[in-house]
Amino acid sequence: MENGIWYLFNKFLNGAKSMKRKNGKIELLRFLFALAIMAFHYPTFFKITETAQIGVEFFYIIMGVFLAQKIATKEKQEEDIATSTMKYIISKAKSFYVYFIPAFVIKTIIMAVSEDMGILSVLDRLVISIPQLLFLNSLGFHTDTYAGAIYVPASWFLSSALIGLAIVYPLAKQNWKLFVGLIAPLVICFSAGYLYMNFGTILVHYNFVNGINVALLRTIMDLAIGCICYEAAQRIKEKIAKNKIAAGLEVVLYAIVFASIFATTPATVEIPILICMAVAVTLTICKMEEPSFFDRTVFYFLGKVSVPLYLLHCLVMQAMLLVFDDIRNWSMFAVFAVISVVGAMLAVVISSLVRKSYNTIKRKRFQGL
Repeated sequence: MENGIWYLFNKFLNGAKSMKRKNGKIELLRFLFALAIMAFHYPTFFKITETAQIGVEFFYIIMGVFLAQKIATKEKQEEDIATSTMKYIISKAKSFYVYFIPAFVIKTIIMAVSEDMGILSVLDRLVISIPQLLFLNSLGFHTDTYAGAIYVPASWFLSSALIGLAIVYPLAKQNWKLFVGLIAPLVICFSAGYLYMNFGTILVHYNFVNGINVALLRTIMDLAIGCICYEAAQRIKEKIAKNKIAAGLEVVLYAIVFASIFATTPATVEIPILICMAVAVTLTICKMEEPSFFDRTVFYFLGKVSVPLYLLHCLVMQAMLLVFDDIRNWSMFAVFAVISVVGAMLAVVISSLVRKSYNTIKRKRFQGL
């Protein structure tokens, strides 16, 4: 019989079977794509290509899948769509703030130290950074407009996600069949074509045309793909859930996507790679309800680490650049990677402990009434 630390270790590796609401494979892939994005942002000295940014597509597509799942499993509509949408966006924003606020504080400290700022200067920067705190970057309230604002690197992703969800959710909820059957395919084709024609790539982030951030097209496109992936999976899952050929194809498609991160490919290959990712995600969703080796606490945990890792790694890199003259070597990259991953893991553990403590206090107060 196991006891002590070995019991906890085994529980960590094999436990949480009740958490079937999540998919362990998707959570692991989230972590792996976050690692790829982390490596891409590091000062280049080894071969990580621009295609690594397609990891962002995976995050947005999965958001679209979960959005579709929420709409599909929701019981009879008891409130208007505007109220439902606001509740959904607020719940998403709360989950982002758990890690965004600490990242914002760290960025403020780095900026204060690097620029030798006084208290009043910091307060002034905080005031003009309010749009950043409200995730309004992607609507034009960004650092180019508000010079000196405190900007957490890569937080455009969170801003674009919330705004994109606020657009897609009510459309999909109003008429799911119309959205997934007609509107979503049109949005995908229009967005991909527009981005390619104007920028030569779909992997844009802060690209403003006439004051409009076209990265929102990228976000909405990916969310729409996620919705289609979910709908397709519901239609074919009974036929291929246990199909070995489908399982093999899923592995091959993910392998192609990850291989593209290290291969020099033209921008015209981005769409085929995105299609590979979408088909792979669809096949993964088909087996979401089936028991899997990946349905373990360790993979759920790594999935949780992906968001704080996404926010933290650029801050770690900025802090290292303040200390070291050159970080373009393997030893510095190893330090960067360890600090980023361990820091993100600690963020998840601390936030979990704080949440549990808060819920315990809240429950005791309720019982005392």
